[in-house]
Amino acid sequence: SYQYSITGPSGPWEDFPIFDNLAAGPYDIWVRNSNGSCPVNWGTEILQGVSQPFITNIITENVNDCGASDGSITILAQGGSGTLLYSISGQTGPYSDFNEFENLPAGAYSVWVSNSDGSCPSGGPTQIITEPQQPNIVQVLSSNDTDCDSDNGSIEIIAEGGTGTLQYSIFGPGGPWGDSNNYTGLGEGGYDVWGRNEDGSCIVSWGFVFLDGTDQPSINNVITQNDTNCEIDNGSINIQASGGNGSYQYSITGPSGPWEDFPI
Repeated sequence: SYQYSITGPSGPWEDFPIFDNLAAGPYDIWVRNSNGSCPVNWGTEILQGVSQPFITNIITENVNDCGASDGSITILAQGGSGTLLYSISGQTGPYSDFNEFENLPAGAYSVWVSNSDGSCPSGGPTQIITEPQQPNIVQVLSSNDTDCDSDNGSIEIIAEGGTGTLQYSIFGPGGPWGDSNNYTGLGEGGYDVWGRNEDGSCIVSWGFVFLDGTDQPSINNVITQNDTNCEIDNGSINIQASGGNGSYQYSITGPSGPWEDFPI
């Protein structure tokens, strides 16, 4: 039988020809008879090591809108052997040949790189992709027109949350948008109330708010009766009207009044 050495003629010598768990480096190969006689040299064998890849930089782009999936992570790495592989799902992968990961939603991502054969995985800091905060419209206050053709209705939008100075629209998602939450000088009609963040993200709808107008009353007839005698003030005027809103008031002295609740 034989004895074997991979560290030169001085040994140590082993009875088995297989040497496991060896580090990279040179090995001087020898064999001899089991009684130690007649050592013979094969020469030097060099075991190559595997290079460790390492992450040099990570570029993260956050999500631009609430609920969107347009975030990205780009992993920059050096070293290693062959084409490097990349993962944003932890050490176990899956891995990709491409170092750019796109269309990502908000969340936490565990970044790793490995050699092309999967060896020597190396991790980087966990990347957090964020998304804008969603604003919330909590209340909408409105007041109707108080006179015919006056356009003095108003809408006030009360909102919270979001990012930056909130913007508002009462004309639907197409705007125009403004920083003021108070709209005045509004006429009768429906108004489509929306809010969003300062950068235009995370648009949110309240729905329609309807402002009532004031209907114009119409004077249908005026019945008059003259005085019946000198210096006797017994004439009368009877105003007959229709339309409008609610009960009426009447004046026979012009628009400045005084106004009365009775038509006679």
